[in-house]
Amino acid sequence: LDEHDPALVLEVAVCGMVQTAGLRPRADAVLDTEALGLGQVLRSDDDGPGDEDHPRTLPAEGHARPDPLLGRRIGPVEGWERRVRSAVVVVVFGVLTAATLVGSDDWFPFAPMRQYAYAVDPDGRISRHHVEAIGVDGDPVRIGWDDIDMRPAELEGLLRPLDTRDQRLLSLLEVFRDARPDAPPTVGIRYVRTMTQLVDRRVTEPQIIELARVDAP
Repeated sequence: LDEHDPALVLEVAVCGMVQTAGLRPRADAVLDTEALGLGQVLRSDDDGPGDEDHPRTLPAEGHARPDPLLGRRIGPVEGWERRVRSAVVVVVFGVLTAATLVGSDDWFPFAPMRQYAYAVDPDGRISRHHVEAIGVDGDPVRIGWDDIDMRPAELEGLLRPLDTRDQRLLSLLEVFRDARPDAPPTVGIRYVRTMTQLVDRRVTEPQIIELARVDAP
């Protein structure tokens, strides 16, 4: 068995798992493992106990051999094919290693996404942004993400420009009113940040910071 041929090693391993699972290759797809140095021959379903002295064998060396899984005949692996496979493996491994070390999120999928791959400072802060409507009595009216068909990152990007923030907040309020006609009456909307301070990884009381408030016309 050529231990340096990954394709051949994988083929033999899969055949072993097929045998272990109680399955048999098809009659026209038998792999002679004796020719590979394993000392045994896989036989098809029509080989009974009395066929031990007459195993199925492969054609002469240099001819195509059967593929035990696909049922088709494949030729021997040439030396240049091994070199090409090895070169491809080396190139792929080198690219992935280099991208992992120096790449950024823009290189994904050749580099890991570092956007979420970081540890939180045990004494740091956790912040999130959201919008909430203002009821007629001044109490906040919850606006769910499904109500405005938006996610946190999209909302932050939408409301980042200060010159258009108020107008976009009013547009979000209109979307909320259309989506939730059963919600309490609202007179405005505000954009808030919830800041939570960590103390030795323990969560403290969150702090609400109002970033913008717009009254509905």
